Amino acid sequence: MIRLLSILTVAVVITGCSSLKITYNMDTTVDFSKYKTYSYYGWDTASTHINKFYQNKIEYAFADELGKRGLSYDPMEQGDMVISLFLAVDKEESVTAYNNNYNYGPYNPAWGWGYGYGGYYASPYIYGNVTYEENTYYNGTLVCDIFDRQTKKLIWQGVVSKAIDPSEHGKYIGKTISRLMMKFPIKEIKEEK
Repeated sequence: MIRLLSILTVAVVITGCSSLKITYNMDTTVDFSKYKTYSYYGWDTASTHINKFYQNKIEYAFADELGKRGLSYDPMEQGDMVISLFLAVDKEESVTAYNNNYNYGPYNPAWGWGYGYGGYYASPYIYGNVTYEENTYYNGTLVCDIFDRQTKKLIWQGVVSKAIDPSEHGKYIGKTISRLMMKFPIKEIKEEK
């Protein structure tokens, strides 16, 4: 069960970007140009069963995006910015009902003369059937909190959430993090050609 949750948990950041929802907030009084280095605080302990393999893939994707912005990782954990990550998955259920009403007869007030569909009371032949379909799906949310090391204040928060497709193992982590980091105030440094 824990292994299944590990796979499903990470799927939020590994599925395609079709239903990706991104929100962010930041402290507008902060001068982000002063930040040159970053370090990781680690994963929030409330993160839902994520294994080390996927933690590393997510951290590498953030490192790639931050590197494109001229920021470098401080292995001594003294970076100007401190990054904390949180990942959660919620299991949800939905029920869909399909009403299959057909009626046949020479006269149907809903359609006029001739055979037709509609489930109307005047037809001599009414067939009704309701089909219920239960679906289980997973919604995942990845939260990236970035703090100023000196003030210990939260300066930026990015949140990405998505319905999970566990069949896409690790495929879209970089793309998802890239989409999230488009909202970060330090933009990518464009290489001159």
